[in-house]
Amino acid sequence: VKQLTDEAVNNNQGYETHPETGMLFAEAPCTDCYELIGNRTENTKTFIKAGTNGRDIMQQTSSGPMHYKGPNGEWLTIKSRLQPGSGKGIFAAREQEAPVEINTIVKYSSLGKPGQSIQFNRNLELVYVKPDGTRQTLGGADYSHYTAGNDGVYVTNAWDGVDIEMLVVRGAIKTNFIINHSLPAYAGGSLLVRDHMQLAEGLELYVPGDNKLQHTGGMEIRKGGALMYAISAAVAFEKAEGRGSLKML
Repeated sequence: VKQLTDEAVNNNQGYETHPETGMLFAEAPCTDCYELIGNRTENTKTFIKAGTNGRDIMQQTSSGPMHYKGPNGEWLTIKSRLQPGSGKGIFAAREQEAPVEINTIVKYSSLGKPGQSIQFNRNLELVYVKPDGTRQTLGGADYSHYTAGNDGVYVTNAWDGVDIEMLVVRGAIKTNFIINHSLPAYAGGSLLVRDHMQLAEGLELYVPGDNKLQHTGGMEIRKGGALMYAISAAVAFEKAEGRGSLKML
């Protein structure tokens, strides 16, 4: 909601062109107030109750960042909820330090700003590893049946009996592969999900340890040795058992 009263303008001199001057977001602690844009920090907003001549001041704080630096160095409010993007089947949360996009047409998820982004969940394949160790591709993920909301995208039957859930949190995407029923045709071997990640120039995948092909645990995306993105460990568990059946992959 944007309410540019004379009082709000007078107390935000120097910030008249700031894109959020006069705006109140849903999480604001008041409705009959306005924000002092110049008082923003990474973790705080300061509000004045309208008509009090600055006597009634409220401050909103957060344990994590609530603002990120915009293109002109100004503090802008982080908006981490997905919105329809630049075309059909594209959903994005761009107004944050690490913008997020889920593209159901080209079939990828991405994190990061142009020039330093990573694409993952990209052209996913399901692969059957036979008992003799040979591999058979079961095809790419089918995104024909998906639903999207503020908190992510859910793809039903990406492969027969297997759904994909991509949950969006601030500057991150958590991906779940949900096996809805037993798959007896593959019981003798194992199933793998093959990703075709794409990294911006200068980024590299770092896998700790000596056994890169059988690694268990987290991984990193680095640039010049510096951490850019973290990839959490992959795990599997039974829905009914939870932690009791947790297995590292």
